[in-house]
Amino acid sequence: LFEAKFLLNLVMGKKCSELVVEEIIANQATWDMNQFERYYGDFNDWLTKLKNNNRNELCGHVDNNSIKGTLKKLKEIECIL
Repeated sequence: LFEAKFLLNLVMGKKCSELVVEEIIANQATWDMNQFERYYGDFNDWLTKLKNNNRNELCGHVDNNSIKGTLKKLKEIECIL
């Protein structure tokens, strides 16, 4: 969920996404790291990849999906931040 929250905030602006990174780091201590690493690999590698997401590229994907009508086909979208 933090990954989705980060990407949504990245679209809104860099400062918003930086706040999510701070939240991830603050909450990391409460996570089951064995389970996390089983699904996502090393936490530091995952966080680095997450922070390296490119806002322009992400916005391009959103625009592309909007043009294709992919997003319009969804009956419902819910975003909780």
